[in-house]
Amino acid sequence: MRPETLARIAEIEAFHRSTKLKNVQKCRTLGVMTAFDLPSRELAMKLSNMLFNRGIFVRPLGHTVYLLPPYCITKEELIWVYHELTTCLDQL
Repeated sequence: MRPETLARIAEIEAFHRSTKLKNVQKCRTLGVMTAFDLPSRELAMKLSNMLFNRGIFVRPLGHTVYLLPPYCITKEELIWVYHELTTCLDQL
C-alpha cells in the first residue's frame, strides 16, 4: 500500500477511536472499520434503516453494527456521518 493510503487509514482509525458513542456496547475499531453492539438485532436493523434513509450505509449483523467508510472520506464527511449516527442512536 502507498504511504499516503496508510496515513489516511491511520487518520480514520484515530477519528473512530476519539469519538465516543452513547447507548452502544462493546465499541471496537480496527483500521477504518468500527463496530458496536446494540441490545437487539431489531434495534440494529432499525438503526441501519434510519441511516440508510440519510444516505449512510452500515452493515448490521445480528445485534452488531459495522461502519466501514471508504479511504477517500473527508474529515468533514466523517464528522457528518457521526453526527447522523449519534442523532439516530438518540432516537432509538
